[in-house]
Amino acid sequence: MNDVSESVFLQALEARLSYVQKKLIDEKLPERLTVPSGSSHRIHYTAEKATVSVRIQEVFGLDKHPVLADGKLPLALELLSPGKQPIATTHDIAAFWKSTYNEVRKEMRGRYPKHFWPEDPLSMQGTTGTKKAFDRKKG
Repeated sequence: MNDVSESVFLQALEARLSYVQKKLIDEKLPERLTVPSGSSHRIHYTAEKATVSVRIQEVFGLDKHPVLADGKLPLALELLSPGKQPIATTHDIAAFWKSTYNEVRKEMRGRYPKHFWPEDPLSMQGTTGTKKAFDRKKG
């Protein structure tokens, strides 16, 4: 028996769905998540979980954790350093800001001094740029 590639299988499956069914799947299990910085990031699905990897500065201002499938599928936020290295994973962004963020901030401020590390991450809009880029936009 020949192996069927994942993309061919998905195309065949999608061909059997009605427009309404496709729209419902896209609504409940979107391909991408838009974060406070305005950027859109691909959601990676496995049988057990859904994960999105995003630089931590892009989710500043996010006070409510994103949920999928009407809250039935937890979305893991893999928070990355400005150098795109994993620094933390959370299923509760509000709790992360209150507990773990201060430790992350202390370590990352020294490593990435050109980036924003506000004391209160909820008071700042998510950003993709450095402090210098932000100052250029203002001026």
